Amino acid sequence: MFCLLFVMLPACQKNGPGASDELIAKLRANMDKAPESEAQVEDLNSLAKEIVEKDAFGDMRRFEVQGKIGKGEPCSRHPDCMQRGFDADDWVYTIGQQPESGVYFLPMLFIGFDREGHHSRSHYIVRDIPEETK
Repeated sequence: MFCLLFVMLPACQKNGPGASDELIAKLRANMDKAPESEAQVEDLNSLAKEIVEKDAFGDMRRFEVQGKIGKGEPCSRHPDCMQRGFDADDWVYTIGQQPESGVYFLPMLFIGFDREGHHSRSHYIVRDIPEETK
């Protein structure tokens, strides 16, 4: 029994620090910043896309996501989240803060969890910025 457990342990361990950790740290660093231009909003859009496309939260549990980027707003408060099939207690985040000098459509990140509290899916909403305003 000990040998079987020993052989299975490496497969059960989480991967070490990597691209996902860097992406999540970049996300956290940008969540409280106000963009000063459409180009900076586009950078936030790209970050939201990359977080989802690279499945940055992988198999994290709810408390791990909260520890990395804080607790999101409940999806029940955001019709866009609910319309995309997320549960009322899944979380939604706005990436960035509105600047004092203007209003931008900031990217939104939805994070869903299964019944056991594991990250099960992510989705983003961004506004495409016309080339002439970049």
